[in-house]
Amino acid sequence: MSKVLYHSKYVQLIVILLISCDLISQQFQNNDCERLFVEMISLPLSERIYKLNDFEGTSECAENAANLLSKQAKIERDSLTLSKVYAIMAYRTNPKYSLSYADSLISISSKPSDYYFLEKHIIKGYVYYFLENPLAASHEFAKSYNLAKEYDDFDVEARSQIWIATTKEAQGGSAQALEIYFNTLEDIENWKTTDIQTKSELRSSVLQSIIVLELNRKNPDNAEYYLTQFKNILQLLPNEYQEQKSRMWDGKLAYLKEDYNTAYDILKRELNTAHGSEKLDLLFTMGEIQGKKSNHLLMKQNFNRFDSVSVAFNLPPIPESKNVYHFLLNEAIKNNSKDKQLEYYDKLISIDSFLTANKNASDLIELPGYSIKDIQNERDKLINRSNKKDYGLIFLGITTFVIIVLLIFYFRKYINAQKSLSDYLDNGPIEVKTSSKGIKPSGKSTAKKIDKEIEASVKIALHKLNIWEANKGFTDKDIDMNILAKIFKTNRTYISKAVNVYKNKKFRVYITDLRMEHFVQTTKKDYDYKNKNLNTILEEFGFNSIDTFNRALKAKLNNNNITPAMYMKEIIKRNT
Repeated sequence: MSKVLYHSKYVQLIVILLISCDLISQQFQNNDCERLFVEMISLPLSERIYKLNDFEGTSECAENAANLLSKQAKIERDSLTLSKVYAIMAYRTNPKYSLSYADSLISISSKPSDYYFLEKHIIKGYVYYFLENPLAASHEFAKSYNLAKEYDDFDVEARSQIWIATTKEAQGGSAQALEIYFNTLEDIENWKTTDIQTKSELRSSVLQSIIVLELNRKNPDNAEYYLTQFKNILQLLPNEYQEQKSRMWDGKLAYLKEDYNTAYDILKRELNTAHGSEKLDLLFTMGEIQGKKSNHLLMKQNFNRFDSVSVAFNLPPIPESKNVYHFLLNEAIKNNSKDKQLEYYDKLISIDSFLTANKNASDLIELPGYSIKDIQNERDKLINRSNKKDYGLIFLGITTFVIIVLLIFYFRKYINAQKSLSDYLDNGPIEVKTSSKGIKPSGKSTAKKIDKEIEASVKIALHKLNIWEANKGFTDKDIDMNILAKIFKTNRTYISKAVNVYKNKKFRVYITDLRMEHFVQTTKKDYDYKNKNLNTILEEFGFNSIDTFNRALKAKLNNNNITPAMYMKEIIKRNT
């Protein structure tokens, strides 16, 4: 019971530590939230929005802050701040709530004078695009384009066109997307404005989209041409984020030109600063490069990381997702990992459903010999196999259980034997239960049973026997009753009577006990074990074999689990 309580205290301690860690984590999060609220309260309402926009804490905390800020804005009838709250949260909150923020923004931005009047549909379109619904997104971008045309705002018009082309590309219309990009570029060039910076930024946005499209279509020459134009704009308008994208495209270009080492080095450097789908794209390309170099291990590592990033950030699939999960599925099949197989089957089916629902470009992602029906059939087979009883595993489980039980039983016997041995060496001889079969009791009554004619001869034999014991004559391994009779110059009958009646033992037991007692008493002291094996040591004490000694040892210590090796190990440990 004490052991149970002892272990339960440790369990309780571990639970307390885990709870403490969770509370500390929550406390840090609460501190972040409190800090945000304190900083916001100290500012005018119109400036609090910047704190919300810059906040890097949890989504839940941001949503709570946004709710408080929106309530205050409604009380003060500050529609500008309210619309900015909705816009920020549409971009940054949990996807399932972002659409409601976008709808709220549209509802309060109904007048041309409203801050987000022209951009409201771009924001909602972005949310739809992020929610993996490019068809609905394209409708919102079209509304934004028409509204911008109506109110003659070329900036919003051009950005709407870029997003329309992007959704066309996501739905498989890369040729249509490219045409829209070129038309937008032409419109930007013809746009008569004094705002050179905005004009350059719009041109830069279009060029970025064209570069990505050409890279996806594996047209390195075209991509390099537009990348050069994009770099020229960066020289006039430096932008750290866009410069990073430029370096990533240099890596993709090197890959398409089969300069794999250069490509991998560039992409690896940029990986840590990439985010979202861009990070997935880099990891896929890095995996493909290692595949081209026949480095299967690094290819697998990059694709596993692709999967981890995709899951961690709940990212929508990119065109290359099928290739990644098909590779990982084959690896899981090779390793006979049923859980992973089922996971990758489900992901491939989910990706296919998403692509089908959004009419994505199957010609860009179709794999040779691959169909969704095959994947579904294989998944069903795997589930059926998993649901059946695996008798091999059951047998393995039972066998493992039996082995564990036997090991525990053996370990307990070993511990008991070790304790018995220690008690013997610490406390002295143990009473040995010897068989009474063939052994006569000693004492005065037994002497009467010896014939008077031989009683004197038996006592003479006993006297010689005692002298022989003192001289350690029993250490002769060849000694027996006949040899002893010759040494005593008597017959074996007198020796047998002396041992049976006065020693209360049979002759063989008597000799073994003498050897065993001499062995124990000698080895407990400073006995020299150097350069001696067990057989050599036992021969010094008259034992013919280890088996004979083993039986004598078990009888002497009254424990069948003690072995010669265990005894010698304990003795040597005590003597060193």
